[in-house]
Amino acid sequence: MTTFSKRNIRLLDQRFRALTRGADATAIMSDGLFDFTKISALRRFYDIDDASPELTSIEEVADGIETIVPEEPFVKVEAPKGLDHPIFKRNFRRYPNRWYVLKNVYLSFDVRNNGAPQFYVHDAKRRLVNGLFFGANPFFADSITRISTKSVLCDDFFPKPNICHFLFDKLPRFLTAKSRYSSTTPILFHIFDYASRVLELTETAPQFLCTPTQRFGTFFFDELVLCSDSFTHLCHPGEFCNPRMVKQLRAMLPAPKEAHRRVLLSRDKKLPRHMENSREVEELAAAYSFEIHDPAEMSV
Repeated sequence: MTTFSKRNIRLLDQRFRALTRGADATAIMSDGLFDFTKISALRRFYDIDDASPELTSIEEVADGIETIVPEEPFVKVEAPKGLDHPIFKRNFRRYPNRWYVLKNVYLSFDVRNNGAPQFYVHDAKRRLVNGLFFGANPFFADSITRISTKSVLCDDFFPKPNICHFLFDKLPRFLTAKSRYSSTTPILFHIFDYASRVLELTETAPQFLCTPTQRFGTFFFDELVLCSDSFTHLCHPGEFCNPRMVKQLRAMLPAPKEAHRRVLLSRDKKLPRHMENSREVEELAAAYSFEIHDPAEMSV
């Protein structure tokens, strides 16, 4: 018996993300991916109008399919000093992920509502690639833009710009696709300046599909690499992020410049304008190698 009610199925094309979280996965999934044939069958079961798209399989479309198994099955994330948060008291399981190399495909997306994102992959014949979609209302935009570079979809069903999700979920997809499939263009939905600045370290510029005024559309890709977890589940910060990738990113940071003197000018407490917690501030500054000087005690 499925946990999807008639009302759930009727609203699935509007609230896919909310209704599929914690739901009976077997009702609308096959082999770990969403299955549009099951969605259509449920619509017919509940006598809901169903304009089923023409489908094709990943196996028929993919130029390559690979399963990547993490080197370490569990990752414990070390807490920053002084931060006590439940997330740092767990061991995160890192699951195998499937990677797909597709050529001559369309990607349609609608992220006008970050709480209800949609994106769909269609082949060159405009058939929905079953399993490579998030949502229940596949579509094509009126105008289509072509991207000819080797690209990787770094984004997923959490499209809102977020530093944690970018570092733990989206950036590692690019680093993996770059090393394994020679992908050169990371694809993100929303414009995100932080992502641009981090990707500069890899001498790469991201391709943002949104503009300041347009947050839906269709793009045609000569080659697009996708990871299964963009469509199914996120397990940050354990799924992709691992010490090897952290070291890889750190190695890209520019070498530090020659250190300069750090000086903190203090004010005597007897003066009319002084800092009430000057001692605490000076102790903190000293911990960061600041020199503490009182101008009243210095020569001109």
